Amino acid sequence: MYNTRLTDNKRGFTLVELVIVIAILAILAAIAIPVVNSILVTSAKNAALTDAETVESSIKIARSEYGAKTYDTYIGIRSSVCPSLKDVVKVNGLDTAISHKTVGGDIYVPVWNSATEDCLMLKADNAGNYTMVDINGNIIPASQAPDLYQLSTVDASGNIIVANYDIDSWSSGYTGSAL
Repeated sequence: MYNTRLTDNKRGFTLVELVIVIAILAILAAIAIPVVNSILVTSAKNAALTDAETVESSIKIARSEYGAKTYDTYIGIRSSVCPSLKDVVKVNGLDTAISHKTVGGDIYVPVWNSATEDCLMLKADNAGNYTMVDINGNIIPASQAPDLYQLSTVDASGNIIVANYDIDSWSSGYTGSAL
């Protein structure tokens, strides 16, 4: 015996129901994509600032170790030669921390402020505007950061070049805008 009751009740989604579901999904995606993008940009910016904080801490630790001469972490400590920035970068693995970062179209370049002895980030946007930012994300006026030294640059092959600055004197190096 054939049961017609099961075969007569074939009902799926109508075209209107499918269009409504697709419209709801499109609205949710339109809301979610900018929020996710903003979160990604903020986290990348915070990572760049954290790199600057790491560089600053490493340089200050190297200076204190050199001053106290209690460790032989850096090349030249025993021979009374002050470690250079290259030594600090090599020992602490800071190659990526001192490289330029591109975040949401803005370029962040780590620079050393010899007046306050801290690491700052020079931020350049697509419009050609430059801003100094400290490791807490606060904007620093240009007048408060007069003695800047670029920590690294990139050669034609894309390799990071670290200057051989003496970490006590910073007597040679790049002064002014890093971009």
